[in-house]
Amino acid sequence: MSPKKKRKKAQKKAQKTCGDLGGRTSDGQPCSLPAGWGTKKDTGFCKYHSGEASARMQASKKKFLQEYSRGTVSMTHAARLAGVDHSTIWRWRQADPEFDTQVLAVQEEVDVIRADMVEESMFKQIIDGKATSVDRIFWLTNRAPGRWKNRQRIEHTDGEGNPLSIRIYLPENGRDPGDEQ
Repeated sequence: MSPKKKRKKAQKKAQKTCGDLGGRTSDGQPCSLPAGWGTKKDTGFCKYHSGEASARMQASKKKFLQEYSRGTVSMTHAARLAGVDHSTIWRWRQADPEFDTQVLAVQEEVDVIRADMVEESMFKQIIDGKATSVDRIFWLTNRAPGRWKNRQRIEHTDGEGNPLSIRIYLPENGRDPGDEQ
């Protein structure tokens, strides 16, 4: 092949984009990256739309969900353990509603796990005698509300001990409280 034909062929390849081959961005628009950009091949989808990139992304998503579902790490730390930045997780969630639903489901499970862990820790401190009186009161008012209540009652009386009647006027619909008739 002559150098002139090689140049023409190279120019033609350079003009093709990933979108020409069917690659789409998250908003559904054709991908404007050069065809084959970042891949080992000279032609084909860009590195973001090749099957290899998709497989790596799916593996990273799965690893993130596994790490996060343990309940002992934050979302940011789970992303790091999966080998991606936490901002990548947010982008994936915005671009993939199914992944977002999975993250939300794991987040609900994690909240239950964490609440159980804190509850166990607090109970152990109470049993071991290491809890403060505030910890004990908190535990009792939340776990035995029939017997323990955290209630306050305020009574207003006049000088002779008779209850006072108090009226509170709040502005309604922009009226001034002094406009009462």
